[in-house]
Amino acid sequence: MSKALKILSLCLLSCTWAWTAAAQAVWQDPDPVTVDRFKDEAMQRSQIMDVLSYLTDVYGPRLTNSPNIREAAAYVVKTLNSWGLSNTREEKWGPFGTGWSMSCLKPVRLRRDIFL
Repeated sequence: MSKALKILSLCLLSCTWAWTAAAQAVWQDPDPVTVDRFKDEAMQRSQIMDVLSYLTDVYGPRLTNSPNIREAAAYVVKTLNSWGLSNTREEKWGPFGTGWSMSCLKPVRLRRDIFL
């Protein structure tokens, strides 16, 4: 066996041993009082349905870089600030092209004989 292969085998064996030892670490059980506080907050004072329905009903579909996604992001920042979170802001990401939105959708009735 070549020297490079022996060193590679030793490195792989060391990494495997370290990963196995880390995976077998002892985890403490969660604090039941803290878990109960989370459950109480979720069941008694949750606002997720209000926020989710507002985002879907008012802003609707949000394509990347569209006016709807910018307005929805501003709403989320304003809502988080009203809840007392600090340093909330929209993070800019990705180079995207021009966004667009459909402002008017008008149903048109077609004649049946066109399709026959």
